[in-house]
Amino acid sequence: MPRFTVEEELENGKLKELEIGCSDTKITAIYAYHKNKWISPAMSLFMQLVRESFNID
Repeated sequence: MPRFTVEEELENGKLKELEIGCSDTKITAIYAYHKNKWISPAMSLFMQLVRESFNID
């Protein structure tokens, strides 16, 4: 996982970093939502940005 997501836990000793020699730095992300539920303005903006960034209609 990206280091920035666990930086605090690494600093306070809750997590320990393991070197595994993995050179694959690609991160796969998926977002999902229920089409019949309320979508917050933040979620709506996120979905718009994803669509624009990845040319999704």
